[in-house]
Amino acid sequence: MDRRQLKQTAKKTLKQHYLLLTALCFTAAILGAEFLSLPTTDKLYYQSLIESFQNISTSGFKAISMAFYSLIGASSSSSISTQVYYHILGMFSSRNIWVILSSLAGILGSLLVCIFFKQTLCIILRRMFLEARSYEKVPVQHVFFLNAAKKWFRASIALLRTSIYYLLWCLTIVGGVIKHYSYLFVPYILAENPNMSGEQAVRLSRDMMNGHKKEAFFIDLSMIGWHLLNLLTFGLAGIFYVNAYQTSVFAEYYAAIRAEEKEEQIANIDLLNDTYLFAKADSDTLAAAYKTVKMDTMYIRDTKEPLQGARRFFAEALSIWTGNHKQRKVYQGVSNLSYQLSLDQDALDGRQYPSRLSPSYTKENIHYDGNLNEQRAYTAENLILIFFIGSVLGWIFKCLDYLVFTNACVNAGMFHGPWVPMYGLMGILCVTLLTKLRKKPVAEFIGCLIIAAAVLLCSSYYLQAMYGMAWWDFSTHIISFGGRVSLQNTIYSAFVCMFFIHFILPALDQWLSRRKTGILYIIDAILIVLLIIDAVYSFTNPNTAGVLKETGAVIQSLIL
Repeated sequence: MDRRQLKQTAKKTLKQHYLLLTALCFTAAILGAEFLSLPTTDKLYYQSLIESFQNISTSGFKAISMAFYSLIGASSSSSISTQVYYHILGMFSSRNIWVILSSLAGILGSLLVCIFFKQTLCIILRRMFLEARSYEKVPVQHVFFLNAAKKWFRASIALLRTSIYYLLWCLTIVGGVIKHYSYLFVPYILAENPNMSGEQAVRLSRDMMNGHKKEAFFIDLSMIGWHLLNLLTFGLAGIFYVNAYQTSVFAEYYAAIRAEEKEEQIANIDLLNDTYLFAKADSDTLAAAYKTVKMDTMYIRDTKEPLQGARRFFAEALSIWTGNHKQRKVYQGVSNLSYQLSLDQDALDGRQYPSRLSPSYTKENIHYDGNLNEQRAYTAENLILIFFIGSVLGWIFKCLDYLVFTNACVNAGMFHGPWVPMYGLMGILCVTLLTKLRKKPVAEFIGCLIIAAAVLLCSSYYLQAMYGMAWWDFSTHIISFGGRVSLQNTIYSAFVCMFFIHFILPALDQWLSRRKTGILYIIDAILIVLLIIDAVYSFTNPNTAGVLKETGAVIQSLIL
């Protein structure tokens, strides 16, 4: 195996798809799925790290374990191991039944998120890298390939089984190192064929790596310089290059070993049946699979009715639909189909992975990617629901912060209800004001940064002027503005907004659009009335449960 050739090919792939692949790895890192945890700018973190080591001799096991978790960078709230650790610590340090129950719920919730979301991202990530090495274009909607194939649950359970096997082998110390390389190809195998069971994937990975473990170890060893650079830069080098480069190298390695084992016809190698993930189809095969492209083109030409005046401005500049629902259904349907047609044309021309030739493809997915088109015009009732969903999710994240770091259930925010409207407003502004930047991800991310900072700053000034209290304080962060806004938390906020706009909201809007409009109106009206009642009451009697008692308090908001 020529390592130099592998790395050169990996660099070429990364150069061609740099923005997409680094963004995917950044997503995996910020969500705690894999790679080095992102650095924190909170000075209290480093102070607590020093104090933990200073107190090891007097504070016993708790200080040792705190120092260990801080040292390995797992102190981020996105880390599954840290969340479980704090919940267990809370259970043993309190006799309050509610604290114990909330800790148990926290452990269960953390494990479910890890099993069905975080670890599954590892499969999705490798699927995208495998497509990137073979094709010029990789649609971002292909991150939902497991959902399209209806194999999300199966793939998650298969990877869980692998993780259990690996954990048991780690108890033998040496076995953990060996099995790391034996199971190296499991996520790649599931990325190619998500219909396989965990046992099948493990057995096939083990057979493929038979005689190649030493080779894989030396590939890892040859990149030790990049790993050191990543550590020295606290993960920043990984964000911009190392993580994507390393993943790209092993994607090439998997493709190379797969080709070798295909020639040798090892047992069960026929289960790796996604031929066009590694080789482009001929023009006749593509033409037969995408014969509906011409029909779709004719449908768009005959159905499309260009918008005029104010309706066009609101739809194309602000993502707001102002016409009737029947017209909107036609408009959004044509928009989705036009986007699907552009993807199908790329596949027909051999520039993109042909989803219709996938072994997991079903006829009902013929317009699946187009339905997830982020270029949308949202109706008023859907925007209102999106606002409340953002507000409630923001409240949940804030409450989880308090639960993780204080082992106490605290009603976050100044409102008494289960919402923090600041986050809903942030999301709505990003959805509407940045419509024209939707196809320019870098510019859109900068716009999300500006909006997130502005909302946080204005909210902080308002709350301080009205009540003389602070519900958050970032003064201990290295880069902050008067403790009201920090660079790190603003980046997190912008990332969450981008994630929802491009991945969650299209699917949510598609689902809401199939519901009866009258029911949505009723739900909106109820939520608005409840929020108004809460706002009126909270104006004179704000919820102070989450108020910081002093500047630089230990309770810090890590997810914004």
